[in-house]
Amino acid sequence: PGRFSRCRSPVSFCFPHGVKGIMGLAPGVTLHAIKVCKRLSPSSIETTTNSFTLAEGLDYAIQKRVQIINVSIGGPRSPLSYPAAYCGVIGVTAIDEKMCLYPRAPHGRFVDIAAPGVDIFSLKPGNRYNFYTGTSFAAAYVTGILALRLSSHTKATPPSASRDPLTFLRTVACRPTRYTPDETGVGILILSKIPAKTFH
Repeated sequence: PGRFSRCRSPVSFCFPHGVKGIMGLAPGVTLHAIKVCKRLSPSSIETTTNSFTLAEGLDYAIQKRVQIINVSIGGPRSPLSYPAAYCGVIGVTAIDEKMCLYPRAPHGRFVDIAAPGVDIFSLKPGNRYNFYTGTSFAAAYVTGILALRLSSHTKATPPSASRDPLTFLRTVACRPTRYTPDETGVGILILSKIPAKTFH
């Protein structure tokens, strides 16, 4: 939380000189880390923010011409979840490797799409790795796929899908019959199930 354009990273690599790292879904993109949250206490991993600080971060991202802004935060529990419920924002929920919904994921008409977000291999402080779960990692997965789409020059999808990210996601998402739109939105996003020509 508190960072924009964070990539979900499924594979680790050894780089020259013994440096370790992780390759994301869209390794060629430029990332902008914009801090809008602060820790609740020096020893806590939980963070908080307010509308003013968040607005400042969004304004900075717009000034930098950031094309995709990943905001992995949510408001208090209520009938709707913001900012996911705002028009123009893509609300992401999480699934596991068996394409089952993450039990703690929110449901509602603000959900636009589902993506992998359970037991995701990622970085840990101190140059270490760990597995993490949460809708933040699903949102990063969607961010990576949209970044791949923006960085490719393809005519494989209709022009309307190129202009509207949600339209594009709808064209490439799987549509499981066991879930309702309030649970997975337009469907489930799995990179391996998207035709390779989509990104060429």
